Amino acid sequence: DKGDALDREASRRTATIYLPNISVPMFPPRLSSDLSSLKADRIRPAFTIEARFDEGDALVDFKISRSLIKVSQRLTYEAVDRALADGRRSLARLHQIAKRLHDSRVEAGAQTHRRPEIKVKVADGTIFVNQVNVDTPSRLIVSELMILANQPAAYTALPKGIPVIYPTPQA
Repeated sequence: DKGDALDREASRRTATIYLPNISVPMFPPRLSSDLSSLKADRIRPAFTIEARFDEGDALVDFKISRSLIKVSQRLTYEAVDRALADGRRSLARLHQIAKRLHDSRVEAGAQTHRRPEIKVKVADGTIFVNQVNVDTPSRLIVSELMILANQPAAYTALPKGIPVIYPTPQA
């Protein structure tokens, strides 16, 4: 609830901070790394957003409902990109829809900025710095489907007074 101890702590932290050797989660580890995580083979309560598209990849309808989900397999961005390159049809359809969603948002005036992402790791006193390619099909799928999911989630949560996390701009 707004103003309770968890809300105050999340407001104070505002985001999870990822450092080379540790992460500082916005929520306590019992929530962020356990109860709210999508660990494989664990049943988790969720809000499921079902979106229906026509043959032209236009959004026709959506439905949001409470559900129990069980993740059978967690995929990395790299694994999804490999599967797409290998012609996995279900992922190819998601990529096609994500491209259409992105193009529609840009046509409507949205600005998209793909900032470079840097990963820093420290192992045995050696610092490794790698730049991540942010312009991959897998990253487009995730970003566009998250944008798509946020709209019905917000329209459902707000009038029902369901507490949700709203992103705030970082200074």
